[in-house]
Amino acid sequence: MAPKKLSVIFTVFFLVFPCAGIRCLGETEDVIGSLWATVVPTMDGEISEGEWDDAHRAEIQLIDVTYWRIEEPNIDTTFYVKNDAENVYLALVLLDVEYHSQMSLDFFFDVDRDGEAYPGDAGLSVVIWSGGDFFNDREFYYDPEEDSKMYSSDDGDKDGSGKLVHSNPGNGTVGTLVGEYTHPLDTGEVGDLNSRPGGYVNFGIEYHWWEEDWDTANAFSWPEGVETFYEWEKMKALKFAFEPIPPELSLSEPLIEEKTVTVNGITLPGTNGTFVERISWDWGDGTIEDQWFEAQHTYAEYGPYTATITSHQSDSLTTEVSLVLEVGARALWDQVVLEIPPVTRLGIGQGLEWSGRYAYDSAPFVGTLLLNETLQKSGVGEYGYRVMGIDDSVYGIASFTANDFRVVYDRVNLELSLADDRINVGDEPIVTIIGRYEYDDDQFQGHVELEKPSSHETVGSHVYKIASIEDSKYGIETFTSNEVACIWDRLVIVNGGSSADSATVGEAVTVWYEVEYEYDGAPFNGSCGTLSINGEEAGWSTENLRWELTHSTESVGEVGFEITEVVDEKHGLESIEDEVGLILVEWKSRGIPGFPALSVLIGALAAAIWVYARQRGQ
Repeated sequence: MAPKKLSVIFTVFFLVFPCAGIRCLGETEDVIGSLWATVVPTMDGEISEGEWDDAHRAEIQLIDVTYWRIEEPNIDTTFYVKNDAENVYLALVLLDVEYHSQMSLDFFFDVDRDGEAYPGDAGLSVVIWSGGDFFNDREFYYDPEEDSKMYSSDDGDKDGSGKLVHSNPGNGTVGTLVGEYTHPLDTGEVGDLNSRPGGYVNFGIEYHWWEEDWDTANAFSWPEGVETFYEWEKMKALKFAFEPIPPELSLSEPLIEEKTVTVNGITLPGTNGTFVERISWDWGDGTIEDQWFEAQHTYAEYGPYTATITSHQSDSLTTEVSLVLEVGARALWDQVVLEIPPVTRLGIGQGLEWSGRYAYDSAPFVGTLLLNETLQKSGVGEYGYRVMGIDDSVYGIASFTANDFRVVYDRVNLELSLADDRINVGDEPIVTIIGRYEYDDDQFQGHVELEKPSSHETVGSHVYKIASIEDSKYGIETFTSNEVACIWDRLVIVNGGSSADSATVGEAVTVWYEVEYEYDGAPFNGSCGTLSINGEEAGWSTENLRWELTHSTESVGEVGFEITEVVDEKHGLESIEDEVGLILVEWKSRGIPGFPALSVLIGALAAAIWVYARQRGQ
């Protein structure tokens, strides 16, 4: 158990709001205004760049409490608070703090907002603390009915909701202490703050440290006396911000009498607790002014004007609406001028690009064309078109001028081929692409993007096909093409051996190998090419289905055999994987095993002489 927390005065002046409309703790108590969180901070005990820029920030100072033994000076502190619809986010940065083996940063919430201390109150005590080399958080919720702790989370169960970090954890070292914490506003569960944006909760802070026992404890609190002897009635009121919503602005149909325009409408604040400060008018003739509804303006000249009306909310959010005003008693005759390329080549299924303008002021025509036949064609060919009418969605003008035009519907035909459809692992295939326009068989001019394999370094296959094209001549996007498959392969020496591991000099031994293509396991046989062993061309055995070489020698000793060359006449592969290794055969001399032939001959001669001498002696 951590020792009982002590308190110190925490003197600070925050942004102050009037207490009207909410329950305050006293006539002189302040309300701390949280700001809306557009960035959700990470609870890692670090104030990262941009993480708390949208929070309410106050520079404060923690003051020593005179009735405890305090050894630290006053502590300069920065306080941050913000909220969104689900959570409140808090951060404290304490400067020039002397580190100790036990430190904690505590947040207190008077959940039922009655200013009474626990036990006997719905209160939440949140502790993010240092215990030696680790930092954690724990929470206690108190039930006013039972007058006891109702909810507790400790030993890392709430890790991540708060964190305390200091720059150098060594005792007696002075540095920066940073605490971050988040807690839910209203989840309907025990332990939340039972509040929502626009609501509030009474709130206090305590920082304290101790070395080994109660006598070394020191504490700092804000506001003065919060939690010390359970004096929660001294808490501040923390008011949660609404999500900022710009004001509503709607306008009625303007009344135009000669050169005078009257505009009425309505504007309402979007965010609770805000109000519309003013309505600004840019009448489009250089006049900019503020007017409430209804607003009136007289122009010096007839003509079309674009007025811009802006509603300004007290939280600096705005909403803007524009009006096109035709000022003056006059009639305007206009005509639509259509500009269509006389000949256009399109890909099958592509849409026609055209433009139009109003002859009066060259403003872009907004509408559709009525043609003599549909633009959507399914086959290659040439078609003639004429504009039969227009549908003007702005002014309803029916008069127009337009040229007749022709559309060639075309498609690019692409043919893929490979120089070799089976190549060595690691090689790049040579892909040939021939493209032509189907309409006139002209050569395609543009760029082709192939779907390529991720790697050529392993045995396998890939189907090459066209992913997309860029037609630099006509801009055609429609194409048709074939597909080609490429195989990356290599030869594998899968088996090998000899007819005998040893032989007498002069005797022949047959060395053999089995080789296959790794991709499909097909055998590399005599119809596929040639194979050499130790530089000597081997033969293909149709009986044993393997490459064989018969070898003999008059020299005593061990001979190593390996494949020295493979000529693949079928696929031209040069990459070889040897899974057999060197084959060894030993040639030995003639005679009794273990005795040279000369020794045997001399022994036999000596025996014959001994027999002959004995017979003569008889």
